Amino acid sequence: MKIALLDGEEVLATEQANHGSGGGWLYVTNRRVIFEPNALSFGSRVREIPLEDIDDVGPHNLLGIIPDGMEIWTRDGKRHRFVVWGRRRLIDMIHVCKSGIVE
Repeated sequence: MKIALLDGEEVLATEQANHGSGGGWLYVTNRRVIFEPNALSFGSRVREIPLEDIDDVGPHNLLGIIPDGMEIWTRDGKRHRFVVWGRRRLIDMIHVCKSGIVE
């Protein structure tokens, strides 16, 4: 992980992911969801979504049928889609972190 963690921040889950046209790593921390593209992901950039900005998170099916996606809706109405394996674990972790159980 190249991006610096905040004071008191811990990585709780890590998964390979795609966002848009690039691949990389998705990190769920007790404070943020971070997508960090790999070196071969031209056009992709680091995405940081503070947990307090997340309005909803849930599964997304690629092409409406392939169960490999997760989407995050933020309070400003933006939607972030990621292709990940183990999406249920990541979605549950985000819900737990937002509930305040993990600090």
